[in-house]
Parts: sequence; C-alpha cells; structure tokens
Amino acid sequence: MTWAVVVPDLATASPTDLPYSVSTPDLISSAVDGALTVLADAAHRGLRDPLPPSLRSRLTEVADDLDRVGLRTASGLVRAFTEHPASASWLAAHLRVLVTSERR
Repeated sequence: MTWAVVVPDLATASPTDLPYSVSTPDLISSAVDGALTVLADAAHRGLRDPLPPSLRSRLTEVADDLDRVGLRTASGLVRAFTEHPASASWLAAHLRVLVTSERR
C-alpha cells in the first residue's frame, strides 16, 4: 500500500473537476443586510448631528426595500428614524432589524 499526501492548493485540477454553482441571496436577506449596514453607518457618523442628504436617501432606499419584502414594521421604524433622527428612534429601528436578522 502506498500513501500519498495531497495538498489541495497544489493539486492539479481542471475547470471541469470543479462544480459550478451560482448562489443569489434572497430578497429578505439583502434587504435586512442593507438596513443593518446603513443603520450602522448612521451610528458611526454620530446620532447627535443632522443626517447628511446622502444618508437620508440611503435610509429611504432600505426602508423601501424592507417594505417591498413585507417587513413593514422594520420599514416604518427606519422611516421614523429618517424623519426624526434621534438615538431612541435609531435604537428602535436597529433592534427590530437586528432581531429580524437573527431570526432568518
């Protein structure tokens, strides 16, 4: 019996040996991940300062995305933060989206 060590990074392979697959994220995951990213960006910039117009438009977009996939409560909380930016409204939106993310 002959033993050989195969190092996958150095092994020869042709493209036909590798399985082909395309994964596309589902719409709910994309909407939730986008909302988490934009809400984190808002917190990073500071919740005491006024929201810049670019951040407001991104928040509106993610609220629309959340609404489109049926997450209306999360969408409403993100819109509430956009309209009246404050730490309490950010916290409500962030917690709702975070819990939704954990429940996927």
